[in-house]
Amino acid sequence: MPNYFDKEKSLTFLCLYLKNGEKRYYSSRLKEDRSSKETGMKGLRRRFVNGKFKGQYHTAVIFDNTSKEILEKFDEYGKRTFNNLKS
Repeated sequence: MPNYFDKEKSLTFLCLYLKNGEKRYYSSRLKEDRSSKETGMKGLRRRFVNGKFKGQYHTAVIFDNTSKEILEKFDEYGKRTFNNLKS
């Protein structure tokens, strides 16, 4: 099965700090030439922050893949605590 989550070409990635001490990374499905950063971030929020890992992490951080800049940060309840999106 092909790897759809290309870590090198994705626009954004998510770092989850789980309550059990683990740290996990997930790349967005959208690549540089496909769509906007906001669309990729929306998918990460829907699939991981408010979906699969809801209630299992204490901090979730979405980064820009090229500059490694923090774009959004969420607390353990899924509430956004930091937003660095440029409108």
